[in-house]
Amino acid sequence: MLKVKTVSFLTFLVTTIIVTQPGEAAILAPNQRVQQVVDWFTGFFTNSNQVANEPMIPFITMENCSASAVGTGNGEAQYVHLEQYIGGGNLLRTAAYEFSPSDDRVNLSVFPYVDDTMALGSCNSSTPTIDLSNVESLSCDLRGCLKSLNNCDREQQKEKLSLN
Repeated sequence: MLKVKTVSFLTFLVTTIIVTQPGEAAILAPNQRVQQVVDWFTGFFTNSNQVANEPMIPFITMENCSASAVGTGNGEAQYVHLEQYIGGGNLLRTAAYEFSPSDDRVNLSVFPYVDDTMALGSCNSSTPTIDLSNVESLSCDLRGCLKSLNNCDREQQKEKLSLN
C-alpha cells in the first residue's frame, strides 16, 4: 500500500511567504509585494530529489510563468500561468493565477481554464498571455485562508477526474 503525504506546492509557497517573510514584505509597497510574490512563484519546479530518495513518489514537474492578461480583468493584478505534469508528461492541472495588491497582503485568485488546450504551452511563448475569456468566472480565492485553497484543489481534481 502506497502512502503519500502531499502538501501542495502553492500551500507550501504561501505558508513560506506568510511565515518567513513578514518583516521584508511589510516594508514594501503593495505593488512591490505583488511583484515579489510573482517572482517567487515563477520558474520551473520538480520533485526529482524527493523521487530519488523515495522512488514510490510520482515524478512531478511544474512550470509557472508571468503572463500578461488579455481581456477584462483586475487592472492592478499580475498573472501567472501554471502547468503541472505528473509522470513526465501527463497533464495534472493548469490554471491562471491572479495576484493583486491590498493594503497589508497579496490576494490570490486561482482560475481554472475553460479550454486547457488553448492555454497549454503558454510559457513557451516569447510573450506569454492569458486570455481571460478562457478562464472560469468563479475562482478559488486565497485571502489568508489555506483551507479554501485545499478545497479548491480537491474540487479541481474532481473536475479533472470526471472529464477523463
